[in-house]
Amino acid sequence: MEETALRRERKICSALGLMLLAVLLCSVVWSFLMSGLYYMTNGAIPYVLYLALTLVGHYALSLPLAFRMVRRVPRVEPARRPVEPLALVRWIVIGLSLTWVGALVGVVVNQLIYLATGRVSSNDLDQIIDMMPVGLVVLCVSVIAPVCEEIVFRYLLAGRLARYGQASAAFISALLFAAFHGNFSQFFLAFAAGLLLAYAYFRTGRLLVPILIHMAVNFSNSGVALLLPPSDTAYALYGFVSLVITVAGIALLICGRRDIRWDSGWRKPTLRAVFLNPGMVLIFAACFAEFAMTAFLY
Repeated sequence: MEETALRRERKICSALGLMLLAVLLCSVVWSFLMSGLYYMTNGAIPYVLYLALTLVGHYALSLPLAFRMVRRVPRVEPARRPVEPLALVRWIVIGLSLTWVGALVGVVVNQLIYLATGRVSSNDLDQIIDMMPVGLVVLCVSVIAPVCEEIVFRYLLAGRLARYGQASAAFISALLFAAFHGNFSQFFLAFAAGLLLAYAYFRTGRLLVPILIHMAVNFSNSGVALLLPPSDTAYALYGFVSLVITVAGIALLICGRRDIRWDSGWRKPTLRAVFLNPGMVLIFAACFAEFAMTAFLY
């Protein structure tokens, strides 16, 4: 890649990295402000409302800012193709399988970290969700978050990285999606899900498809467990169904691997262009700091 073209590509990727950094900073600042407001008012804000606003309220600030920051970066519109209902169901099953396997890997990694540091493992996100009413979990975790995250990571990010080819765009956006979660519990499942969601977006050319897959996966992983009656039988049945879906998803993925198709781009991605620029360095540094704080301080 000639030097002039390299500078142009680095500038484009830096803008995308800075966009994600702005979204992350909005989340951190918003959480800080909400915590301060809650304690300054001595809990006058209902705790459930406080949790809900903390989880998703920052998107009202970050989404308009994200659109503005990358408005000059050209998108590659994927070809619009018909959406077959069976394909959507297949992607959902594969998505559930990938996230459950990824979650298991995340648990193992987390346990190793806690064993190495001599601390007791915890999952703050699960604790927050357990304190919220089911309806609020469905609204925040299974509706609002998937819509906003798909806009950021598939429409704004992957759609602009597709200049390097859809496969490269899916990998880079999935890596950033996973890093953005800021903890090992969700890193592996988010990376696997990010690849699938990007593929569904590129294959159909419709943002609604990955949104629906994301909603279904989040609801299955969070909402369904809360709806179960508190009995060993219900939990055992849920575990059995999860195992069956996991095996089915892996089988579908293996059987359909030869049908996976990615459109090529007009630029070849290089390490210097995509990652060695101010925006990407800053967002990865911020995510690394979040990982370190989550893994070793909490």
